[in-house]
Amino acid sequence: MKKIFAYSFAAALAVFAVSCQSENLDPQTVTDEQIQPVQMITETITATADEGNTKATVDADAKFAWTAGDNIAVHVSNGASYKYVLTSDTGASGASASAASASFTVVYEEGYARDAFAVFPASIVATDAANYGQSGQTLDVTLPGTYALSAVSGENTPCPMIADNTGSGWEFKQLCGLLRLTVSDIPSGTSYLKLDFNGRKVSGAFSVASPVTAGTSTIASVAGTKGTDDFIKITGITTETSVTVNIPLPTGTAYSDLIVSALNVSDVPLKAQVTPFSYTASRAKGKKLTSALSLGVFSIASGKYAVFAPGNLQYNKSTDTWSFMDNQYDMAETASQNVGTDYASQNIVSLFGWGTKTKPYNTTTVDNYNTSASYDVDYSWNEWGDNVIDGYAAGTWRTLTGGSGAEWAYLLNTDGSSSGRSDSYRFQRATVTASDGTTTIAGLLIFPDGYTTQVTGDNTGLNQTGDGYPFTQKTYSNAEWLTLESNGVVFLPAAGYRSGTTVTSDVGTYAYYWSSTIGDNGVAKCVNFSSITLSAESAFYRGNGCSVRLVHPVE
Repeated sequence: MKKIFAYSFAAALAVFAVSCQSENLDPQTVTDEQIQPVQMITETITATADEGNTKATVDADAKFAWTAGDNIAVHVSNGASYKYVLTSDTGASGASASAASASFTVVYEEGYARDAFAVFPASIVATDAANYGQSGQTLDVTLPGTYALSAVSGENTPCPMIADNTGSGWEFKQLCGLLRLTVSDIPSGTSYLKLDFNGRKVSGAFSVASPVTAGTSTIASVAGTKGTDDFIKITGITTETSVTVNIPLPTGTAYSDLIVSALNVSDVPLKAQVTPFSYTASRAKGKKLTSALSLGVFSIASGKYAVFAPGNLQYNKSTDTWSFMDNQYDMAETASQNVGTDYASQNIVSLFGWGTKTKPYNTTTVDNYNTSASYDVDYSWNEWGDNVIDGYAAGTWRTLTGGSGAEWAYLLNTDGSSSGRSDSYRFQRATVTASDGTTTIAGLLIFPDGYTTQVTGDNTGLNQTGDGYPFTQKTYSNAEWLTLESNGVVFLPAAGYRSGTTVTSDVGTYAYYWSSTIGDNGVAKCVNFSSITLSAESAFYRGNGCSVRLVHPVE
């Protein structure tokens, strides 16, 4: 719904005499300008919201209200120069929290006049803008990168508006869209929330091109490299487990994903959530989105963090689409599938040759899998995360690096060195029960940073890399697994591997998960685990089919 705010003005001319301390002036050097009193114009502005909605349109039944502290930046000109003057810093004088109209007072020098526009809230006007254009219609604004929860929660909306000076009054309309975001499952110890718009500019300085026209002009985002201007920080999180915040969103090219993370007072991520967000912000309309902080955060290098994708990667031949498994314990291939005779008819693939972003399978050769007899010649690196996956934009996810000292090794710290993640709970071989209550799946539990209590009460085999720790040492019921998952625990199923034209091997007893790192002699690095080994530095022929679990950095 379009916003129109009509303003009427009662202007009164007032004279403010500037005292000339004549006894301190040399009569021979006093000029007419020095003794001329400064004339000031005072205008009282009555603001009325014709449509009666909020300062940004999301809910049709949300009512507009001017509140104490609201402030307007009024653009004035004397024909040669341009500047802003602010209304009274108390704002909305005499208005209650539910008032749809209020009065504002602005004072500026005689010789100036109200120019083409005024801006709300006044705080977004760029104080360092040196030139507002020849006509005074170039607008430079600054959207903050940090908001206090009290300033953006509930119906508090910092969405900027601009008013045309129509002569008989002003009409305020919005300059950008709005995101009304509900964040739930905020973990205890959270100091602030960080909203990452994945490379879209949402804060900092913006320039609105001349001429500035209410209802037409917008604050437009731009795509670019990741930096401080694609984050919004929400402070003031104390005991809340769920909050709703209203964030102004510049218009322009569609947004892709939103990564919400909860951080403690030491700036360490506690939990996060990656959410598809295919949305083109509209000046006249807002967008609702929810984000449950369900993903655990994992250290993958010193000071670097990531969250895991919700399941193993899979490819659908018939639709040529990529997606994640419905459950973390799901896998597509079974031990009975023979590549040479059955692979061509197998529609869902989840064991891939290394780096097969654009070649997850091949049907042009005899064995329907490899394009060369050596298995490795045609497997150069391509990032699976560069595909669109389950509605997430290309580039949202990526593969961890592998080998000694790399990300997989740091995460699991399988060599027990001081250069890896040192949490008491890092991993555990186990079996989890599927939602049918009967099927059990062997695999590896990986615990998130800061995990200090095994919620099921069984610590058997924690962080053990060698022989004698079978997957059957602990079987978790489906309810127990769901509790673990809700606490951010990751499960990698032992999906086996595929080699050439042989059957899929070792399902339920071995697992191989690719990294993005090439090894010596043409092999690639991977994670390998079973009941007798767990290594983040293994190597495998690139033509072999292995599992893929992607991550997204939390920065």
